[in-house]
Amino acid sequence: MNVGVIFAVLDTESNKAITLPDFKQKVKAMHMRLDDEEANALFRHLDLNHDGSISYNELVEMFSNINTTQIIKKMQKVILGSKVEPEFYFTKSCLSDTSKQKLN
Repeated sequence: MNVGVIFAVLDTESNKAITLPDFKQKVKAMHMRLDDEEANALFRHLDLNHDGSISYNELVEMFSNINTTQIIKKMQKVILGSKVEPEFYFTKSCLSDTSKQKLN
């Protein structure tokens, strides 16, 4: 799974920006143990230009500072538990060239 896939999963409105409500919804769905204040703080940390949303470029820039292994495992669990075929989900949701993006 690459950053583009993670971004697509978080960008529920498919508008190439992750809003705070999108972010909080996905954090909750991944059963991350963050309270509201912690989720807000993490969002503000990822929103580098402080425009109220996280862009793809901001996520890429901050990605190396996040425990990606744990997040990816949680995302896989949520997606696999949704009763939607993972390949269908990623084909439908990815930002570009979905033929090479696979769920590991």
